[in-house]
This record gives sequence, C-alpha cells and structure tokens, in this order.
Amino acid sequence: MSYEDLLEHSVYIQTATSSQNAFGDWEYSYTSPAATTSCRFSPVTAEQIYLNPGKFDDVEYLCFLASGASVNMGDRLVANLSQDANTYLVKQLTRDSNYHHITLHLVRL
Repeated sequence: MSYEDLLEHSVYIQTATSSQNAFGDWEYSYTSPAATTSCRFSPVTAEQIYLNPGKFDDVEYLCFLASGASVNMGDRLVANLSQDANTYLVKQLTRDSNYHHITLHLVRL
C-alpha cells in the first residue's frame, strides 16, 4: 500500500490573498480552485495534547497531504466529505524532512 492510498479524503484549498484598503487596514480574501486535493484527516488525540503542551492549542484536526500540494499557513481548507463540509484554517504547516508529506494543524472556523 502506497502513501497515496492512505489519502482517502479530499479538500478544496483556498489560497489567502491580502490587500490594504483606503484606511490602511488589511483585508483578506480567498480564492478557491476548481479541483480538489487528496488528504487524510485525523483528530488530535488527548495523548498528543498531553505530550506536547502548547503545540496543539485550539487545533482540532491534523491533515496530511502529499508533498507536492500547494498550501501555506493562513490558507483555508474546505472539506469535501460526506459527513463534514466544514471550513478549516491552516494554523501550522510542517513539511517532512524527506519531503514525503505535509502535516497541517487545522482550526475549525
């Protein structure tokens, strides 16, 4: 079984863009692609929270993507799951040292 076989879910990655308005305030908008990206969702466990104090504050899910996915901190993921159509904010992004996969820490919006 390959890593891609474990990516059983799909999401839309909405890329964040920012601009300043006439008053100098930052405004954020998100662009949504037409295609989905394969991923795997995993809830954060009590053991992970206990063993890593402060690392998983407000984080509800971990999301694993293939290393070629284009995603950055501050982007949003819209779940394309039959049981879940929520939107999540990418709070933290970690790339595997071997460029095998990307781990996202997600907060539900």
